[in-house]
Amino acid sequence: MPIIEFVTAIDYKSYRHFYLFHLLTRKYFKIGVIFLSLIILISLGYQVYSFFTIDSIVFTDLISGIFAVVFGVGFYGIFVLFTYITYVRMKSVLNTPIHYLFSDDYFLVAPENDDIYRGFQFKYEHIYAIYEGKHHFYLFMNSERSYILLKSDMKTGTDQRFRNLLKEKTTCEYYSKIK
Repeated sequence: MPIIEFVTAIDYKSYRHFYLFHLLTRKYFKIGVIFLSLIILISLGYQVYSFFTIDSIVFTDLISGIFAVVFGVGFYGIFVLFTYITYVRMKSVLNTPIHYLFSDDYFLVAPENDDIYRGFQFKYEHIYAIYEGKHHFYLFMNSERSYILLKSDMKTGTDQRFRNLLKEKTTCEYYSKIK
């Protein structure tokens, strides 16, 4: 009976990585990014075109360049701002250490100070999707609920052993940035 154990609390950097990944899985966000990227590319393309033509107008070039920079920086700034606001609202919950215990048939989740066997019990078939990053495992229970596990907070077991357990016990999508 392999038992893999984590005790983890989420910091801002981990939450920001999760938030970005979660946004990129949403259809409307992808469409917005594509649309905004096209606007910036068209603006930069126009700037390059007008630079090489003899009758270019400097004012138009300046406006086009400012437009591209403002939208590029503004888009990133909005993402960082929304991520930070969401993190601050949830900080007390995210900073609470959570105890995870993974066995052959199920896994348990409970706050660190509570008895782990009185926490929530989940079967592996309830996992909707799994994403593995360089420093984290993300377990999605559905499109709205997920668990973030920091690899550095693993108390027993190894990354490879945990990865094998998840691949063996689940039938969901497994995305990995690890080669």
